[in-house]
Formats: sequence, structure tokens, C-alpha cells
Amino acid sequence: ITFHNEQPGDIPFPKWIQSKWHNCIVGCLYCQKVCPANKKVRYWTENGPIFTHEETKLILSRTPYNRLPIETKKKLNESELDEYLEILPRNIRVFLSKSQDS
Repeated sequence: ITFHNEQPGDIPFPKWIQSKWHNCIVGCLYCQKVCPANKKVRYWTENGPIFTHEETKLILSRTPYNRLPIETKKKLNESELDEYLEILPRNIRVFLSKSQDS
């Protein structure tokens, strides 16, 4: 899934990948849950920035980085998602479709 999550945004996911398998916008991380080295930190989470509905719409509409509001750029940089801006729309849509399927 990591390989496919990080492909260019214009490349669709293969049909054999079920939407319920997605658990991250970038990467996968399922293997981290069972890795013995992560036993003590398995449930450790760190809150990141919260994107507004308007910011999410801008990302989904593929607004170029240089046209994004400064606050949105800061959030993307803080969460290290700025380098994935091209693939975020496709990957976020997977999560949006999962929530509609439930």
C-alpha cells in the first residue's frame, strides 16, 4: 500500500486494493503495529495540525502550493505533507469514500 500511496496523483490505485485497507494518507504503517520493537510505543500518537474544510477543498482541487494561504502552507510543512501535495487529493478521496461507504 505504501508503494501505491506514494505514486504520482494521476495514477489511480489498482482495482485489487480495497478502500478498507487504507489507513494512512501517505504510507501504510500496518507493519508498525505488530513489530516487536514498537511494543512500548505502539499506541503513541502525536496530534498534527487540523486542516479546515476550506483548506481541504483547496488541496482536493489541486491548488498549487504557491497559491495556498500561508496558514495552509505552514500546516503542510509542519506535518511534512508539503512534499506529497500532488498525491494528497487522490489519497484523501479514498478516506472520504470510506466514510460514505460506512
